Amino acid sequence: KMSDTAKALYTTYFVFTIVETILLCLGGVSLYDSLLHTFGSVGTGGFSDYNNSVAHFDSVYAEMVITFFMILSGANFNLYYMSLKDGISSIFRDAEFRFYLFIIGASTILIAANLFFSGFYSSVGQSLRYSVFQTSTIITTTGFATDNFDLWPTFSKMILILLMFVGGCASSTGGGIKVVRILVLLKLIRRGIATRLHPNAIVTVKINGKNIPSDTVSAIANHMFLYIAVVFISTILLSLNNFDMITTFTSVLTCIGNIGPGLELVGPAANFSIYSGPGLFLLSILMLAGRLELFTLFILLTPRFWNPNH
Repeated sequence: KMSDTAKALYTTYFVFTIVETILLCLGGVSLYDSLLHTFGSVGTGGFSDYNNSVAHFDSVYAEMVITFFMILSGANFNLYYMSLKDGISSIFRDAEFRFYLFIIGASTILIAANLFFSGFYSSVGQSLRYSVFQTSTIITTTGFATDNFDLWPTFSKMILILLMFVGGCASSTGGGIKVVRILVLLKLIRRGIATRLHPNAIVTVKINGKNIPSDTVSAIANHMFLYIAVVFISTILLSLNNFDMITTFTSVLTCIGNIGPGLELVGPAANFSIYSGPGLFLLSILMLAGRLELFTLFILLTPRFWNPNH
């Protein structure tokens, strides 16, 4: 029943909040700070009462606890409900969740390697520490920071920009395009290649062994196109503020994905006060549009929604 499912999801959210708060307190973080940063990580909101965010604690333990719960909160909450009936192993049988973990793992390793071999950090451990946290906070659209990643090498920053596009899983507290849509798009590309090699073959798009209806695949493709179109049109409009391209582009990307920090003038050590009133209004609309999954807002703006006879 819908009511039972809702209760289970709210219970899961409540348990995550309680457990993370307790774990942070055990690590020497005050109760107030523990609650605040728990709300920020479980809700992937990213708010901190310190200018340097989680870096203020300078605690590997606190960073790992927050990282763990950011990753949990960026996953599909329905999986946790299903695991109560089918066991914990059912979570890892989900294709989206496995792809989600793969993206986090691959991005963490690539960034850590780039940071270490470029000499940005002196040890592998330090490179992994900052890499895994920033990878997790960006893909889950939480927006915490433990270091000024705007100073990182270009390769590492490019990976973070790609993670801004991806976002969390479906039915999570994260924003962005969502992992499952990226997964379906990749399978759609693979189907396109297969049908060109074998024109008479019937190749379907499957997730977790089940065929995805063509209408659903079409809806996902439409959403992807609309998302990218809104990003680039908004970037053009925001460029009227005459800031550099990276600042402008990542400002749009981080707002529509509900992430928080961008790069350059809106990096983790800066803020959005540089923009004019109209620019801030545009970014505010993007934050709402991104959280409402775009189509909801666009439907509200159509005359036919308000007048069925239109």
